[in-house]
Amino acid sequence: MGDQIIERALAARTVADVTRLEDALAAALPGAKERDLGDNPVNWSSVSSAGEPAALLMERVTNMFDAYLLRAADGYADRDWRSPAEAAAVVIDAPDGVDALNDEQRAAVADNLRVIVMDSDDSARRPTIAFRDKGIGLTGEEMPNTILSLHGSNKLDTPWLHGVFGKGGSSTSQYSDATIVVSRKQPDLLDAHEQDRIAVAVVRLVDTPNRRLEYFRYLVDENNNVFTAPASDYPDFEPGTYVSHINFHGDKIGTQNWEYEESIYAYGETILFAPTLPYALQDARTGEANVRPENRRGPSTVAGLGRRLARAAGRKADDKTLEVTDWTTIQVPGVGTVRLRWWLFDGVDARRRRAAKGYVVLFTTNGQVHHNWDQAKLIQLVPDKQRVAKSILVQVDCDDLDLKTRARIFDTFRTQTRHSKEARELERVIADELRNDPDLRDMEERLVSQALRSAGKGVSAAFLKKLNKAISIKAAGIRVTDRGSEDDRTTAPARIETLYDEPTYFEGPETVTTIPGGRASVFLRVNAHNAFVPTRGQITPQPSAGLEEATYTLGDLRHGRLRVGMLIDPETTPGTYSVDFDLAWFSDDGTVKVLNWITKVEVVTEMPEKPRGQGTPKLQPEGSVAFIWGGRNDFDGSDKVAGKLELMPGGALAQHDSTYSAYKSIPAVPTVVLNQDFKDWAAYHTRVVKAKSDEAAEARKDRYAIAVGSAVADIWANEEDLEKARRDGSEGSDLPEPMSAEQRNRAVNHAARTALVLLPDFDTASS
Repeated sequence: MGDQIIERALAARTVADVTRLEDALAAALPGAKERDLGDNPVNWSSVSSAGEPAALLMERVTNMFDAYLLRAADGYADRDWRSPAEAAAVVIDAPDGVDALNDEQRAAVADNLRVIVMDSDDSARRPTIAFRDKGIGLTGEEMPNTILSLHGSNKLDTPWLHGVFGKGGSSTSQYSDATIVVSRKQPDLLDAHEQDRIAVAVVRLVDTPNRRLEYFRYLVDENNNVFTAPASDYPDFEPGTYVSHINFHGDKIGTQNWEYEESIYAYGETILFAPTLPYALQDARTGEANVRPENRRGPSTVAGLGRRLARAAGRKADDKTLEVTDWTTIQVPGVGTVRLRWWLFDGVDARRRRAAKGYVVLFTTNGQVHHNWDQAKLIQLVPDKQRVAKSILVQVDCDDLDLKTRARIFDTFRTQTRHSKEARELERVIADELRNDPDLRDMEERLVSQALRSAGKGVSAAFLKKLNKAISIKAAGIRVTDRGSEDDRTTAPARIETLYDEPTYFEGPETVTTIPGGRASVFLRVNAHNAFVPTRGQITPQPSAGLEEATYTLGDLRHGRLRVGMLIDPETTPGTYSVDFDLAWFSDDGTVKVLNWITKVEVVTEMPEKPRGQGTPKLQPEGSVAFIWGGRNDFDGSDKVAGKLELMPGGALAQHDSTYSAYKSIPAVPTVVLNQDFKDWAAYHTRVVKAKSDEAAEARKDRYAIAVGSAVADIWANEEDLEKARRDGSEGSDLPEPMSAEQRNRAVNHAARTALVLLPDFDTASS
C-alpha cells in the first residue's frame, strides 16, 4: 500500500489523479479525518494574497534553498553566517562566492534543486509545476509544524535562511487545484526514536455549508498524523522534499515562449534576480504544450538575470545594452544603507527579452525581489524620465538593511511594501537618485530629441498663450518649477572624453548651497575609466565640524563624472561649512595614492533665486507649459490614447522648436503631448477638418488641442498633488488611490471625445 500511495503522489498531474490519491490515503489512514492547514480554521485569509502567482511560486524555490542549506550545514559546528549567500559560499565550497562558480559547478549544485513544468488537465495554460530538492527533508511529525504550517517558523534565529514569516510557500496553494507534499528526512539526521519513513500529504481548498469561508485542509489519521510509509517501500525516493502544484493558475507562464517576458523562465530569472544558489528549471510537458525547442528540453541551470547581466563580457550583455553602471551606495535617512545599479537597453523590446513583465525597478534582499515598480510606477515617481523608463532595469539591493527594518518595509509575501514611513522614505530616496542621475538625464534628452524629429513643428506663440491660459484656469499653478527636486538646481558637468587607468586630476564645484534638511548634488570629475570608483578607488567625504550628521549617496564613476548626493541634517545651523573629498587607490606601483578636493557648503535658511541662465529663466508671455503633436510611436504604438503630460528636457525642446528657446536650461518642462493618430481625432480630422479651408482647419485643430491639452494638464496636476501628499505622509486626510495609467488614459480619452462633440460640424463627421 505504501509504495502505491507514494508512486501515485509522485505521478499525480491532474485533479482526477489527486482524487484517486486522496481516496487511497483515506483508506490507509485509520480514522481518517481533515486537519486545517496551519491548524487554522480560517486559513483562507492567511494564505490568500494579492501577490502575482509567479512571484509566490518562487517562494517554493527559496524553500528548496533553505532545505539544501540546512542539510549541507549539518557538518559545521560554527554557523555564524549573516546571510544565505554567506552560508552557501561555505557549504558548497565556493570561497569566492556563488558568482565565481563555473558552468559545471553550477550544474552540479542545481541538480539538487529542480523545478519541473509538467502535464496537467490543461497542460498549456495551467501546467502542474513540481519542486524537488535533495535537502534536509522532513518527517511526518515535522510536516504540520513546518511545510504545512502558517506563521510558524523554525528560522527566526537563523539569519542564513530565507524563511521568516512561515507562510510564503503555502501561499502558492491559492493558485493550485491541489498541492502534494512528499518528504523523507535525511537518515543521518534522524533522532534515535525516529524511523526512516516517507511522508505524504495533499492540501486542497474545500467548501462546506457549516463554514462561512472556504478553507485549506489535508488528511490525517485519528491521532492527527499524516500518512507515512517505510522508506524501504519506495527506495528510489531519495531523502529530500517533493512539492507539486496541480493545475497551477499562473497567467501566461505556461503558454509563452521561454525567451519572453511572461514565461516561467523570465519570472524565475527576474524574481530570483541573484539567487542564493543555482537551480534547474525544466519543461517536461509533452505535445504542443511544450514550446521549448527539441534540443533544449533538458534542465536549464538558472543563476538569475542579475548574475547573467553582471557576468557579461565588457560590462555589457550585448549590442542591445547601451549603458551599465556599477553600484551606487545610498544612505536612506532613518532606514539604512542600500545599493543601486542599472542597465539601459536599446528599447523596450530588448528589456522584454530579459526581464519579466512589470519588473523595472527591483528591490531585492538575498537576491530575491521583494517589491518592484513597473514602468507606470517609475514614470509616476520619476516623471522626467519617461523615455528612459521604457528601457531601463534597476536593482536596489537591500541586503545591508537589518532584518527587522526589512520586515517593516516589505510585506510577508515579499511582493510589495508596507504602508510604513521606512518604505515611503526608501522609495522617495530611490526616485530622487534616479531623477538626478546625470547619465539618465543625458539619455532622456537624447531619446526625447530623437522622438521630436518626427513630431509636428510650428507651434505658434498665440496658441501657447491660449493653451497656458486655459491650463491656468483648470490646473492653477502648473509650471516648470513644480516638478523635480532641489538637486535639479545643479547642472551636471560634461562628460570627459579622454580617460586613463589611473586619474591625473580630481575636481568638483567650489560651492554648493542648500538648506537644513535639504539635498544637494556634488558632481566630481575624475579622468579615470568607468567604474574606477568604486571597484578600485574609494571616495571618502570628510565634513567639517557642524556638518557631521550629513548623509551621502556615493555613485560610481561614469564618463569621468561622479555624483555625490548630500542630505543635510534638519538640525544643522545655517552657516558656511566644507566637505573634504579624498580619492584613494592602490597605484600600479604598489603605493597608495590620494587626490583631494574641498567643496564649500553654504547652509542657508532659504534658497536664493537662481541667476538667469542657470535655472528657470524669465519665460516668454506664452506660458511655461510646452505642447507637442506626437503620434502613435509616442504612445507605445497605440492609436487608442488621446494624450498625456510628459516632462521633457528644455534643451531638447529648444533644439526642436525656437518657440521654446527660453526653456533651454530647464531640466524638465511639463509638456502636453497629443496623439495625432488617436483614432477618434484622426477620423474627425480626415472627414471634417481636411474638407475645410486651411484657416478653418487650423482653428478646429487648435480648439481641440486647447480643450484636450488643458484637460491633460488638469488630470496630471491633480495626480501630482495627490502623489506629493502621499509621499509626505499626510495624516488625517482621506487621500484617494492614485489613478492607474489606464484610468488616466480613459479620463483623457473622455475629454477628447467631449471636445470633438463640441466642435462644429461633428454631426456631419458622424453621419
